[in-house]
Amino acid sequence: MRFLIAFCTLVMLLGSSACQPTTVGSSVNVQPESIVQGFIDAQNAGDVEGALTLLADDAVIQLVPPPIEGDDGIFTGKEEIRAWYDNLASLHGAGEINDVNVEGDQVSAILTYTDDSLKQIGVESIDNQCVVTIQDGKIQGYTATLTEASLAKLLAAMATAQAE
Repeated sequence: MRFLIAFCTLVMLLGSSACQPTTVGSSVNVQPESIVQGFIDAQNAGDVEGALTLLADDAVIQLVPPPIEGDDGIFTGKEEIRAWYDNLASLHGAGEINDVNVEGDQVSAILTYTDDSLKQIGVESIDNQCVVTIQDGKIQGYTATLTEASLAKLLAAMATAQAE
């Protein structure tokens, strides 16, 4: 079941090191894609605190499908997200975003994610369609939906692992 929790990890793949604000007049304008990339960079470095600095206090992360049976896959607020993110860091979760599209304050991308628990069951990586909403330079909402192909790959690997 840890590998399913790890799947959720892919949702939290963002960080602070890649956020390069640009100054416009007297205000700071942080590009939404930079915030998302920074969150992913923090995830890849296992920097839980760095990732959390990029979240709004009332941020919501949703994983579809939920990684734990009987759970809704929704993490609200930094403390719930921290617990989930700590697990990802313990599994050496890492991700990469591709096919990035920015429309206003919303970033959509494909997140390719891996961690120790996935590799343990023979899955090198999984893909998620992610949609991230940025408000006031912070991540307000993050939804990660496992692609059909990755879900099929994950279910097959889980079935094989249970049969052994």
